[in-house]
Amino acid sequence: MTPDDMLAELREDNLTLAGYMRETHSLCGEYSNVATTSLLEGWIDEAEQRVWFLFESGRRA
Repeated sequence: MTPDDMLAELREDNLTLAGYMRETHSLCGEYSNVATTSLLEGWIDEAEQRVWFLFESGRRA
């Protein structure tokens, strides 16, 4: 596996993780679970930042 392939796989994994966390965030909101919803918001932001970083790291000029 090449380094570029590793970055792409990590990016896709983080996209998937962020999607699952968004679904969980929605579910927690339906049940008024504010504590978990707040935690998930931070984790979703972090996952999206990783996706952006991994995307930019894999780009070539």
